[in-house]
Amino acid sequence: KKQEEGVAGVGVLLAGTSLSSAPQSTNLLTTSPTPTLNPSANSASSEHQQIELEKKIRNLRKKARQCEELRKRKQKGEKLEEGQESKINTLDALQVELVNLESSLSSI
Repeated sequence: KKQEEGVAGVGVLLAGTSLSSAPQSTNLLTTSPTPTLNPSANSASSEHQQIELEKKIRNLRKKARQCEELRKRKQKGEKLEEGQESKINTLDALQVELVNLESSLSSI
């Protein structure tokens, strides 16, 4: 029996496998199984994709809130720095990207 490193650093026990170049037996009990599509792996991938989209959406909402606060401060007459002015100018693009990501999230 050989032990190989798994995806998450966990050892995986492989019965009847050999890492040598010698031909292996065709006995089904000693050969490794053929990879198949695993529905739970697909759902895990979809779940990971959903989590990543949710993170991006949260970050964009935070940036949009910050831009809105700066815009309100400017409207009240407060003098803003150049970087703050440019941040306000990105608000429309942030909102468009936010709408796109939210629609992508709803289609998962």
